[in-house]
Amino acid sequence: NVAFRFDMYTFSAGTILQQWFVGYGFGSTLTLLNLGLPFKTGGHPHNIVFLFWLELGVFGAFLLAVATAMLLFFIHNTTRGRENAPIPWALFASGLVIFSLSFDLWASDVVLTYCMWLAMIMLSCQYSNSASSLETNSSKSQLFHYAVLTITAIGMASYLVRAIIF
Repeated sequence: NVAFRFDMYTFSAGTILQQWFVGYGFGSTLTLLNLGLPFKTGGHPHNIVFLFWLELGVFGAFLLAVATAMLLFFIHNTTRGRENAPIPWALFASGLVIFSLSFDLWASDVVLTYCMWLAMIMLSCQYSNSASSLETNSSKSQLFHYAVLTITAIGMASYLVRAIIF
């Protein structure tokens, strides 16, 4: 809910200000947030920027900015003037919203979901849906569909294994 996130974001921002340059170390949010807040957070601040800055300081924020810029340039350069350009931009925008409201680096099934999101962006950037390209490159079309199916199947299997075993 909104109050939960507001309290968590306020605490995270204040904690970042105490060690903004070096952060608290990789994995520190697993205990840091649960010690400073009167409620359970799941071991993460539910925000990708807060998570990286809390754990890795300025370096983490810079690393996240560089990775985001690289992804934006990749999407822009590979989809410029193509029919399918809105697909990866829509995927990016949806991920941006999700990562701003909930981001966890410590649950394997959640991380796999992020990897699937990134793979979908990469695949949708390479996939061309024009009639002429489908006629000449039908193997690319099939490869795209098999890749999407494989990634989805791996994600579902990972989630089920984690739910059953853990």
